[in-house]
Amino acid sequence: MSLKNIVKIKDCPSFVDFRPPVGLPEFGKHNLIYGWNGSGKTTFSRILRSFELEKNYFDDPATPSEFEFRLSDNTIINQTNLSGYKTIRVFNSDFIKESVFCDGGPRPLFYLGKESKDNKDKIVEEEATLGTLTTNLAEKKTALDRAKDSKEKAVSAQAKDIKNALTTVKQDKYRNYDKTSLEASLEKYKTELEKPDTLILNEDKLALTQKSIQQTSKDKVTSILVSELDITTEILEVTNLAKKTIVSKVIDALKTDEEMSGWVEHGLGLHKAKSLTTCAFCDQSIPPQRITDLENHFNLEYQTTIEEIGVLRNKLHTKKLTISLPDNSSFYDDLSSEYLLTKAGAEKFISNYNSSLTTLLGVLDEKQKSLFKVPTIPTIDLEITDSLEKVNVLIDKHNSKTDNFEQQVANDKERLELHFLAGFMASFNEATSLCTTLESEHKVLISAVNEKREEAKRLKEGLLSHHIPAQQINDDLSKFLGRSDIQIQAVDADGGYQITRNGAIAKNLSEGEETALAIVYFLAKIKEDGFDIKSSTIVIDDPISSLDSNSIFLAFSFIKESIKDAGQIFILTHHFDFFRQVKNWFQYMAGRQHNVPTAYYMLTCKSEEEVRKSNLIKMDELLLNFESEYHFLFDILYRFGEKNENKLSEIYSLPNTARKFLESFLAFRVPITVGVTNIDTRLGHIDFDTVKKTRINRFVQTHSHPRYEVGVQDFDMTLLAEAPEIVADLLELVKTEDEKHYNHLVKSVDPAIATVGN
Repeated sequence: MSLKNIVKIKDCPSFVDFRPPVGLPEFGKHNLIYGWNGSGKTTFSRILRSFELEKNYFDDPATPSEFEFRLSDNTIINQTNLSGYKTIRVFNSDFIKESVFCDGGPRPLFYLGKESKDNKDKIVEEEATLGTLTTNLAEKKTALDRAKDSKEKAVSAQAKDIKNALTTVKQDKYRNYDKTSLEASLEKYKTELEKPDTLILNEDKLALTQKSIQQTSKDKVTSILVSELDITTEILEVTNLAKKTIVSKVIDALKTDEEMSGWVEHGLGLHKAKSLTTCAFCDQSIPPQRITDLENHFNLEYQTTIEEIGVLRNKLHTKKLTISLPDNSSFYDDLSSEYLLTKAGAEKFISNYNSSLTTLLGVLDEKQKSLFKVPTIPTIDLEITDSLEKVNVLIDKHNSKTDNFEQQVANDKERLELHFLAGFMASFNEATSLCTTLESEHKVLISAVNEKREEAKRLKEGLLSHHIPAQQINDDLSKFLGRSDIQIQAVDADGGYQITRNGAIAKNLSEGEETALAIVYFLAKIKEDGFDIKSSTIVIDDPISSLDSNSIFLAFSFIKESIKDAGQIFILTHHFDFFRQVKNWFQYMAGRQHNVPTAYYMLTCKSEEEVRKSNLIKMDELLLNFESEYHFLFDILYRFGEKNENKLSEIYSLPNTARKFLESFLAFRVPITVGVTNIDTRLGHIDFDTVKKTRINRFVQTHSHPRYEVGVQDFDMTLLAEAPEIVADLLELVKTEDEKHYNHLVKSVDPAIATVGN
């Protein structure tokens, strides 16, 4: 399979919209393309290399490129199916940049091949990343160790605080409480500590619990006996009795004089009991009617009421509370404050209760003194509270603590431990979270460092695998350059080559030497196992760049020998000597003896409407017929003078052409070997019009170099005006200096119009 022809090339730099012109021959087995710098050779080679790399070199979304080729089987390949033609290898300036590079430094190492370059670049990148990761890993390890140490110290400090707070005379676990104990408790109470706020004691509770664990066991306290406290019935009885009315024959004097009534009532009872008829006071006979009147006054109802008052008075007296509340000192300290408040409430209740009973007794006393009156009955609003029961509750707590003193202290210590642990949880969780995060990040960095180390190792192994033996490179370099001063030593540890020049370290390679290394490497790679050169297309673009003329023939011979068996060959060059060597080889192979299909092309770049456009055209017959670039340059200048063209596209390259032609002409006409040998010097030895010489010199000097005054190379429109006249002056200079030579040149270009002089 081989390339047959171009279908189109569009928007690939100077190939603006190229389609093969009518009559352009199809590609042969051997293809030679000649074109000056800037004509599009590199662009053409990059298009073909896109198929080798399976990547469009000109892939730009802003201006999408298009290129399309037809293969020998009429298959079409283009920018959309770059993998459609893998049997192609391209040598160009990009390959040189990718294949020969240097690490720098006092002992430079060179690397050959894109694979080696890519691997070395990746190794440098990976090792730089590895260095950063290693630094980050060390910093992360330091941060992790610091976080762990801080956490350990915090845990130890908290354990110490708990130990100091909970150590008592009792021998228990808190005497030896340490970091391990605290960590065990955190695990034990993990569920409870999920809600630490519920375990935090308020200041009062904390103080009481702390007092509790420091106490010794106390004696039990006797509970108080509490009788029925409801006096609602008694209040009702007193009220009813006070309101009771006595029906009798009242003696007014006694009714109104309570003191006298009482004295008389008592005396009546004594006289009746002793059956006295004489008054014991006045010793006078007691009239029977008086006794009857007194008895009617102090009748049975009267007596009954007196008795009811007495019974009710006794009842009220029995209701009175005579409770002796325990002393506060009898209770444990953690109950003491609560007991004092409860005792005060109980004492207040007892006082109010007994006061209410006293009030009721007062009502009875007043009624007894004046049974015929209704005494004032005060409102008694006694609220029955549970203060006495509360006293007994605290007594029960106290007694229970005494009964379970050891367990209670243990419980209080556990409660305090949970309190301290709960207060510690926020900082502990924060420290734990930080350690966990740093631990995770540390593991990620360890993994990343190991991964980078493995990748660097793999790349280094790959770098070594792409080594071509140094001796092979040295032999090929010697053949290519025709000299052995440049030698290469393989540096296996680094996967590169060390360059020596005449046995000493070569710190820098010239452009030509780098090109030589690259082409030697390229030609060595296509000979490796696994690549079938006989069925492949080999493209070589300007392989002898910057080589001196003495090395060109050797370089050509080496290249020819290396690629002669290729299925298809494309050679692109701007160097006429190299072009001539290749042309002669191809013409020989196209002769009757070999009959190899061969095609010859030229790359031109013309400006059309101020846009430079590259074109691939059939090679000018002059290039095929003449052995000298000098003849070819004269042809361009002569034909331009004959056509009298004034298009910028035709004129733009004339300064370069004129310069090269003039330099060649002056070199053999004025062979100066000492001192300055530039155009100015040589022109000074030519007898010709001084003004014209000056114009010619300025023209070739000024317009054969790019102009960058404004940062961008622009078009110089002065060429249109002065080029025709100056080209005519140049041809006149040659004719004046050597008319015979000039006429032979004209004859070689156009025998029909040439006039050869003597």
